[in-house]
Amino acid sequence: MNKVFLIIIVTVLISTCGNCQWYQKRYGVNNIEQLSQQQLNDAFLRARGGARAGALLSAASAIGIVTGIIMFTYESPYAGDIGRNVGGVLLLAGTIPMEITGLIIWGISSERLQTVRLIMKNTEIRLGLLNYPVSNKPGGLNCYSIPGISVTFNF
Repeated sequence: MNKVFLIIIVTVLISTCGNCQWYQKRYGVNNIEQLSQQQLNDAFLRARGGARAGALLSAASAIGIVTGIIMFTYESPYAGDIGRNVGGVLLLAGTIPMEITGLIIWGISSERLQTVRLIMKNTEIRLGLLNYPVSNKPGGLNCYSIPGISVTFNF
């Protein structure tokens, strides 16, 4: 049981680390909001394709897992006939890793797709007024000083 838990934790950590700042590696920008409209469209198409591929791989693997379980539990009327049972075990052994891979691809691509959609909605120019707080204006300067902290993690 501990090995299964460890494998799940390692898989989640790998998938999380694989999703960190993917736009920096692909497009060479430090912030996803720096992408051009063409790059956003490309990122959208890639993320949508990855989500669809992950979903398709997961669905096909789920069918393989169900078929493998049915084949594994089949009881032959002939003594010593285990061919279908062995085929079921081999099918399970091949489709379970594919299912895990499909779920990881689907999850990462869906998260990227949501991020790109959110950024694409925010790139529209909106006219409006900016409210500057008057209390932060220093004595004789023509600028506003607003303190803040910026933290950047580069992977």
